Amino acid sequence: MRDSVYFTFKRRHHPRIKELNLSRTCSLRTLSRRSPSVVIVDYSVLEEKELFSVDDYPENVFILFGDGQKPDQLKKAVKEHGCHDFFTEAALKSDITRIIKRAKKFLKLKQENLSLKRKLRKAESNETDSGCYNWRFFSQKIPGEIRKSFRQKYSLSFIIADIDYFRQINQSYGYECADKVLFEFTHLVKKILPAGSFLIRGREDSFVSVIPGISRKQTRALAEKIQKRINKHIFKYKKVRIHLSLSFGIVNLPYNGIKNSRDVISAMESALIFSKRKGGNAITEYSLMDKEKIAEKETQADIHSLKRKINRLNREVNQNMVDMIYGFAKAVEVRDMSTANHAEGVAVIAKQIAKKLKLPPHQIEDVYYAAMLHDLGKIGVSPDILAKKGKLNRQDWEVIKTHPWIATEILREIHILRGALPAILYHHEHWDGSGYPLGLKGEEIPVIARIVAVSDVYEALTSDRPYRKAFPKAQALRIMRQERGKCFDPHILDLFLKLITKSKE
Repeated sequence: MRDSVYFTFKRRHHPRIKELNLSRTCSLRTLSRRSPSVVIVDYSVLEEKELFSVDDYPENVFILFGDGQKPDQLKKAVKEHGCHDFFTEAALKSDITRIIKRAKKFLKLKQENLSLKRKLRKAESNETDSGCYNWRFFSQKIPGEIRKSFRQKYSLSFIIADIDYFRQINQSYGYECADKVLFEFTHLVKKILPAGSFLIRGREDSFVSVIPGISRKQTRALAEKIQKRINKHIFKYKKVRIHLSLSFGIVNLPYNGIKNSRDVISAMESALIFSKRKGGNAITEYSLMDKEKIAEKETQADIHSLKRKINRLNREVNQNMVDMIYGFAKAVEVRDMSTANHAEGVAVIAKQIAKKLKLPPHQIEDVYYAAMLHDLGKIGVSPDILAKKGKLNRQDWEVIKTHPWIATEILREIHILRGALPAILYHHEHWDGSGYPLGLKGEEIPVIARIVAVSDVYEALTSDRPYRKAFPKAQALRIMRQERGKCFDPHILDLFLKLITKSKE
């Protein structure tokens, strides 16, 4: 019975216990350090309630040994104290052995149960995908940390970091890319946080760092360090390269009368919203917000005057946006004169296809903007490659293939263009999966990208290029028919062919 122990405060073994050949301990410290065991506990120990409680040793199974107590008294004690069973000094050795064997089986089941509970708690508290704790952990752990900081009089700091424009990463590059960015982001932040900190995921794009024992000044410096590290880092997914910016809110305890987790959450959100109002990529300390608000009010115009300005700007914004789009498109044409007026031609055809597909008005607008800007990324490609008369080599092609994501990164933070980004990024994807930048296939390719792809290729085939003359219209259409179901969505190509054959131009 090596995995069983007799626990008593008495200095001598009872003769009945000696017969069982059990090791003995009289120390609570020694008992707490033992691996999970069946513990024969002397009835006299239970009388020392201030020193000992079965509840303090949840991994052990306790059997009560009575020396002179009646069975009824021992049964009552077993129920009251949470012991597994009991035996008296008069019990036969065979009966005692059987009781201990049952207790060992119960101990094994108990250990398996505790192990499952630990795994369940870990699963509930941790986000394995992003490598940090989830909000359940915050609600369970942090209120206790706050109370502890007040009792023991040490500082507790909270930094909430929200990724600016994260939804556009989801929309532009897909959830696989967004998940990889989040995983890499959390690992970068965890390397910066000091030991003993917690990183907790709030919403999809916001994270809370809980750091004990640092001052307000040190917390600010830590947020600035995270901001600088993330701003400099390039997040890569296949051939996509992404830069992130962060908005921060900082709360330090004890400050501003904050005493519980609800107050902390409210203060963090207020500070974060203030950073967002600054335009993002900013840090706001909750304790300094009042001073910043006063400064902001002193520089604000009269509210009615501001509303009038906003209304006027809203009337102008659409025209300004169209002008900007044309300006971007012309910037590409300056670098690649062989594509002069190419964007306008692509846009006209793409818009007609979108209307025939009966897409909603906002998507038709997205198709038009995407068609106008689909080659914007070529602004980052050397003119020598764009104007090359011979066949492009492998290195040249790798450079050319970067232009969709260059355009997407340039335009990603322009709110009105976010619906057009999938078409700009994926207009070189092929129906059979042989395209770039991600090798999407079939319905994986956004419909607006499939529309732009058809109109782009037709305009390219019927235009002069440095390396060839324009194909006649009939030959261009014949080439495109051969790519039905390969490069092009069959349904969209068929619809385009009907449109183009009816056109007078």
